[in-house]
Amino acid sequence: MRILGAAGSLFFFAAATLTAQHDHGKALAPPEIRHDLGNHHHAIATKSPEAQQFFDQGLILLYGFNHDEAARYFRRAAELDPASPMPWWGLALSIGPNYNDTAVDENRAKATYEAVQNALRRATNGTSIEQDYVRALAKRCATPCRERRSMRPCRAAAPSVTSRAKSWTSPPPD
Repeated sequence: MRILGAAGSLFFFAAATLTAQHDHGKALAPPEIRHDLGNHHHAIATKSPEAQQFFDQGLILLYGFNHDEAARYFRRAAELDPASPMPWWGLALSIGPNYNDTAVDENRAKATYEAVQNALRRATNGTSIEQDYVRALAKRCATPCRERRSMRPCRAAAPSVTSRAKSWTSPPPD
């Protein structure tokens, strides 16, 4: 019985975690800078050090497959620096379809499309590499239509991104 009880508890906590990570649309308190996520840094074109911190933490959360929490951090970065394209890019990447969550409802498809459009409108404020990132994601999320709601890998969407991007840790050129 103890084994069954432990297995049941494990199932309950796993289900609760999965539900919490994919509970789109609930209003939460604004995110705060965390000190338990590591120190990954990808410099973006921003004049706001705080926006840079929220962007970096959004990437860390995205890399950890916590897409909903990453979206909160990217939204906060966009609030802190509305002119920067990369927070909008990160938001679109985190709320759009991904390999672990391919089913996207109409509202989420529309929100992803709008985030991409915001990134495109601000792309000229970013570096040339950032512009490539935005254009590559725009090719994958070109329309909010039903047929684009599933995951479509876009390795060939913008070949210049892979050939021109140096690394995620190199600073943007001056």
